[in-house]
Formats: sequence, C-alpha cells, structure tokens
Amino acid sequence: MKVDLTTSSYYRVGGNLPPNSPSYVQREADEQLYQKLKDGEFCYVLNSRQMGKSSLWVRVKERLEKEDYVCAAIDLSGIGQGQLEQWYTSFANRLTKAFNSSVRKKWRGWWKDNNDLSPVERLHQLIEELLLPSLLDHEQLIVFIDEIDYVKGLPFSTDEFFALIRSCFNDRSINQKYNQITFCLLGVATPGDLIENKRLTPFNIGTAIELKGFCLDEVGALIKGLERKVIYPESVMSDVLYWTGGQPFLTQRLCNLVVKANNPTPDVSQIVKHHIIENWEAQDEQEHLKTIKNRILDNEERAGYLLDLYQKFIKDEQVKVNNSLEETELQLSGLVVKKADLIQVYNPIYAEVFNETWIDIELNKLRPYSESYRAWLHSGKTDESRLLQGKALVEAETWASGKNLGGEDQDFLGASRARQREAEAKRKVIYLGSIILGIAVLLSAVFGTLAWRAKEELQQAKLELQKIEQYIVPVEQLNTLAQQLEPFERQEITNLLEQLPKIKNASTKVALRLAIQALAYVYLEDLELAKSALNKSFSLVHLLETEIEDDALLPIRLLLKKVKGDLRLAQGQSDQSFKYYNDAFSMLEDSQYNPYESSYNIFSEDMVVDVHEKLVEKLESESLDQKVKNSLLKHYKQRTQNYIRQLETLLEQKNWKQADQITWNALYYSAQSNKKDKYWNWRDTSCNDFKRMDNLWYNHSGGQFGFKEQLKIYSFLNNKSPEYGREATIAFTIEVGWYTQNGWKNYSDLNWSEDSPQISPRGHLPALGFFGVLGGFEGEVARSFADRDDVSSFLGRELHWIRVAQFWRFWRLSHKISHCL
Repeated sequence: MKVDLTTSSYYRVGGNLPPNSPSYVQREADEQLYQKLKDGEFCYVLNSRQMGKSSLWVRVKERLEKEDYVCAAIDLSGIGQGQLEQWYTSFANRLTKAFNSSVRKKWRGWWKDNNDLSPVERLHQLIEELLLPSLLDHEQLIVFIDEIDYVKGLPFSTDEFFALIRSCFNDRSINQKYNQITFCLLGVATPGDLIENKRLTPFNIGTAIELKGFCLDEVGALIKGLERKVIYPESVMSDVLYWTGGQPFLTQRLCNLVVKANNPTPDVSQIVKHHIIENWEAQDEQEHLKTIKNRILDNEERAGYLLDLYQKFIKDEQVKVNNSLEETELQLSGLVVKKADLIQVYNPIYAEVFNETWIDIELNKLRPYSESYRAWLHSGKTDESRLLQGKALVEAETWASGKNLGGEDQDFLGASRARQREAEAKRKVIYLGSIILGIAVLLSAVFGTLAWRAKEELQQAKLELQKIEQYIVPVEQLNTLAQQLEPFERQEITNLLEQLPKIKNASTKVALRLAIQALAYVYLEDLELAKSALNKSFSLVHLLETEIEDDALLPIRLLLKKVKGDLRLAQGQSDQSFKYYNDAFSMLEDSQYNPYESSYNIFSEDMVVDVHEKLVEKLESESLDQKVKNSLLKHYKQRTQNYIRQLETLLEQKNWKQADQITWNALYYSAQSNKKDKYWNWRDTSCNDFKRMDNLWYNHSGGQFGFKEQLKIYSFLNNKSPEYGREATIAFTIEVGWYTQNGWKNYSDLNWSEDSPQISPRGHLPALGFFGVLGGFEGEVARSFADRDDVSSFLGRELHWIRVAQFWRFWRLSHKISHCL
C-alpha cells in the first residue's frame, strides 16, 4: 500500500467543528438531542469542557433549520458580565436575531416602552407578547443557550432567569403558544447549580442528554483521516482511543499528532509521551490539561478535599458512585468519568499527567504544614513529634478556617490541638510549682500561716461538698429513674451517665451527677427535687470555676442553663424559661462550643438543637430572630451530615437495624434544614441527601436494599392496581417481607441479621422510613397496628381514616423519592 506522508488539516483541534467538518464524529447524543427538541422537550447538555457540546448543538441546529425550525443561538460567554439591565438587554437582542426583520424592528421600541417592568419580567413578556405571536402555527422556536456556567461570574443572581425558562415550560398548560418554544441549555454545570436559592423550586425540568466519549465503532470519520497516512489505520485508531478514552478533544488532537509524525507505523504511546505528557505545563498547546487543573485548584477552600478524593480514585479502580457534590465537581472537571456504577480516571493520559506525584506537589502548595502532615501520616498517625505547636499551629488553623478539609487534615489538626493543650497544662503545672517553691523558700513563716489558713478553707470546702453530696442520688438510682422515662428521655439520661467515667475531677463529676439528677426529675415532673438538685449543681459549678480549669465545666454550664429553662417551662413560667434558653444560646455563640467534636458528650447535639427550637418557637410568636434561625438551620444541616456519616459506618459494619434508625433521623433533619414553612414535610428533604443514603444502602447490600429498589417494586404494583394505591400498598408490604400470612411483623422481627441482603426479599430495608409512614404515623404508633390479624381487617371500614392517612403519607414520600432518584 502506498502511504501519503504529507500532513493534513483534516482534524480540528480546539473550537467548534463546523457542520461540514469531515472529522465530526456522530454519536448517540446527536440523534437523541435532535429528536427530543423536535418533540418539544426542554433539554440540557451538561458536561466537562471540550466534550463536543458546542459542535453538537451547531450540527443539530443546522439540521433543524433545514426543516424550517426557528433557531436562536445564544453564547453567554459572548454577552459579557455587565450589570442586570445591560445583560438582559443583550440576551433579548441575541434572541430576536432568529426572527424576521419585522420583529427585529419592533423589539427595541417594545423593550423601551416596558422599562417599568423588571428585566426578567420584560424578557418574559417579550417572549409572550412579541416573539411567540410572530410564529406561524406550524413553526417551532428552539433556543440554544451555550456556556450557561458563565452566569456564575455575573454580579447579580440569575436564579430568576432560569426560573423564567422553567415557567415557559409550566405555562404550556395555560397558554398553547408556549408549546412552540423549547430551550436547550449547554455548559459545565449540574441542574442543581442553575438555581442556587434553595427557597425557589430547583431547575428540575427537561431531559438530560448524556455526552459519552468516542468508541471504536463510531469513529469511522476519524479513521478516514488516517487512511493513506498510516498502514493500519484501524489499529492506530484503537491505540489512540486507548490513550484518550474517547475524550473528543484529545482524540482529535492525538489523531492530528499521528498524522504530523509522518510515520506509516507510528508508535502512539511515544507520541503521547513526547507531545502531550512530558513538560505539559510548559507547553502552550496543553490548554486542555491546564483547564482541568484550574478547575480543580481554583477554589482553594475545596481544592484539598478534591485532591484527596481524586487520590482515592487513582489508587482504586473499583470506586462506586455516591453522587456527592465533590464527586460531581471532579466529573465536571473532566478528570474522572462515571462508567456503570463506578468512578474512574477518564483515560491513561490524565492518569499519567495528574498522578500521585502531581497530587503531592499541589497538596504541598496548599498546606502550610504539608511536610509535617505527610510524615505524621507515614508513621500511621503515631509520631507526635510531627504535630504542630505554637505559631505553626495558629498559622495552620488560620489557613484552614472556612475550608472544606478532608478527614485526615482534620485528624492532624485535632491531634495537634490536643497535644498543644496537654503541653500548656504541663507548663502551667511546672510554672505554678516553681512559684510555690520560691514562695516556700523565701517566705516560709508567712507560708506556714497561709498553709494553716488554706487548710482551714480546704476543710470548710470539704464540709460544703459533704453537704452537697448528701443530696446526690446514687448512679444506680439514676439508672432506675431513667427506666421510668419515655424512650427519648431515657436515652438522654443514659447518654449523660455514660460521660461520668470520662471526667477525672471528682467535684466536676459531682456537679454533673446533680445536673443529671435535676434533668431526670424535670422529666418525671417532680419539680421541687429538680429545683433542689439544680441549685446545688449551679453552686458547685460556680465554686469550681474559681478554683480549677476543667474542659467539662462549659458543657455542664450549658446543660444547667437548658435544664433551668426546662424547669421554668414545666412550672408555667414561659418568659423566664426563654431567658435561660437565650443564655445558653449566647454561651454557645460566644464559646464556639461544638458538640460534634467535644471530648465530653455532655451538652449534646440534641440539646443544642432543642435550645434553638425552644427559642425559635418563642420568637415566632413575637418577631423571629434571624440569627437564631440561621444558627438552627446550620445545626440541622450539620446533624444531617453527621447522621449520614454514621449511616455509612453502620452499613459497613452490617449493623442494619441501627443504620435503619439513623436513616430516619437523617431524613428528618435534612427536611428540617430545607423546610419552606414551619411544618415538616417530605418535599423539603434534600435530593442530594436522598441520593447519598440510597447509594449507601444499595452499595453495602449488593443492590438488594435502598429507596430506589423499594420505589421500583411499589411503582410496578401500583400500576397493576391504581385505585387509591390501597391494594398496592398492602401488596408492597408483602413483597418486601413486612407482612406475612400471620399478619404484620413487629419492627423488631424484621430481618436485621448480618446476612440480611442474602436472605431477605429485595427492598426489605430501609424499613423505618417506610414502615412508620405506612401507618400514617411515626414508628411506634405505626407498629401498634402490627397485631392486626389479616389484610381484610386492615382494610376494614373502621380503619378508613387510617388507610387514607397511610396512602397519602406513603404517596408523598414515594413521589419525593421518585423526583430525587
């Protein structure tokens, strides 16, 4: 075969491929986008840069225009970053360019005549009053909006702009003309990024068009460019796709480099090594790789976390998708790609360029303490000499403030703080000891007198402590009291009792026991005993604050303020209870006390939230203090993430029952942190949280458990029997093993064994989130119906109201999960 060794501009490297480009690769997405837009569906193509998004819409636009569709093409990167009025005017100008000269002449006058409207409302009215009426009945307007991620750099919020696009879809039900307009959004973003204000409905319309990399059976156009340049074009193309993973830009570029090599039997690996990988940061041609790097490192607050996460992907080729925000960010950079249910580095070129050495270098640039940090990790987190102290620790914590650090960074700084406190305590003891010794030597006579007085004061303090101790209920009796309480109250007292052995100072331990005693008596409504124990604990804590420094004193003080508020509330003194809750809140704000990181779980996260909720409840009847509400929402979100982390740990341990209960807690607080009004509702639960929990259940059960699996079963059964969903709901409980021929199972009788996924029906867990809802009530009440003899009894007329509540709550939850998953 004769081979032509001359170079060619056949391949297009960078920029849009024109519609007639011979090297354009037709993918599944081309036909999918074309058909969906013809069907009038809103579409979005959201992916990393240089995946061929722009070339795709240019080709589809040309096809549609040949069929007399009216197509408007708006590249937001070309509009600039002007102020609100200027930006919307520029957008309207580009939108009207798709129309005839008559519309073009009218629109500017119309725009000026309506300047009393806000820019976004003016654009909406322009579409409705001028643009849509100018279309013939058979015509369709398709608006392509490229580079949508550019809106993030604008000096104003564009949430209303995307809400306008969504309203054009929703308005189809009330104005038929809106059936003639369709939007296609393209850029480097996720649908969740488009509307950032969580009080607005998210951008949840349209069809996602997935852009995949090239595969061998699609690249005939690229192989054609290699013909007469190399001897075995198909084999060379196979090597090219191995190195690029089918990434469109890299594939075009590598094909071009192969042609330029003027070698009929090119070594693709050597071309990659010499022209792409080696010294890539010094090459002007490597803008593609620099774009990926900048995407990861530009945001310093997130860069460290992204690098830590990416490091896990290059070490393990079997990392399962969990749809976290950080994972999505790495996908948008283009560095990793989702294949089936796994996350992988996109291609060998990226793996060679962005390797572990590169990660270490970039992490070292980010961390001012990188050398010590790495050495500490290398020692298995045991070499305390590598921990930070003094100025180095202060500088590291200043740098870390506000950053989303990975877990190991947090461990390192936490261990450094603990060692610093220990060193300071030792220095203080030595310093005080030297002072005392000096005074003893120089003023021995005076010291003898002082010692005598100190001995007297110590004896008096012991007498006072003995008086206090006579009021202390023994721990065994406190345990007995706890058994008389409601489950939640009992758990709270039990948790506090578990903290007692952790406290070394005997007097501090006494103060806590009195506080626990007071709380137990408040729950038992024995208010006089509660008041007595509370006053003694307050007195002792006050005495201790002047005598010793103890890390446990602050959380005990917070606990006492809360219990005092609970006592006043139980006594009907609402205003005074408010004062104590407000004191606790102020102490929390001033001290920056974090119940999630405290050594002692005395003033727990539950109590923090309870104080906030009591304050909000009181304030809402007067004027809502936004500071308190914002702080409460912050704690709700922190609790949600804390529960999800606990869920992951429990699922790894195959502790299905506790994981199930934690799931309910996480769902509840996720909804609380996003709720639109004062009432809790499933619709407020974060979709990201649903997805994370569902993925955890699915992955740790080998695909047997999870919300999505349950939804598939319920949807299938409901389609067979749609009347009110009653029979489908009962059939569902039978299908997943919650109801048998012997009647409803008790919650405790569900299959909680370690091998549950292997021996349970599909969808058996999680149960609490559904089991509680099935009865229309939360867990315990719902399970009280477990003694019903059979299905007919459950469906009897006397339980009609229960059945209605059951279906309504279950439908709302399944609808929410369907929307999210």
